[in-house]
Amino acid sequence: MAILEPGQSFGRFSIINLVREDNLGTVYKAYDSNGARDVQLTLLGSALASQPGFAERFAALTLPLL
Repeated sequence: MAILEPGQSFGRFSIINLVREDNLGTVYKAYDSNGARDVQLTLLGSALASQPGFAERFAALTLPLL
């Protein structure tokens, strides 16, 4: 997976730094411009994201951004 650089935008998020890369995907600390707060942003690896139902199960375990 391509690594996003600090200061780079990803939708409404501005990347602060890379937290970790693991078998789930890549995790960043990012700033949410809509919520005006720092968040953890996980980008799923393509192998997992393409598995039927995985993205839905993953989303059910996360906290929604308001």
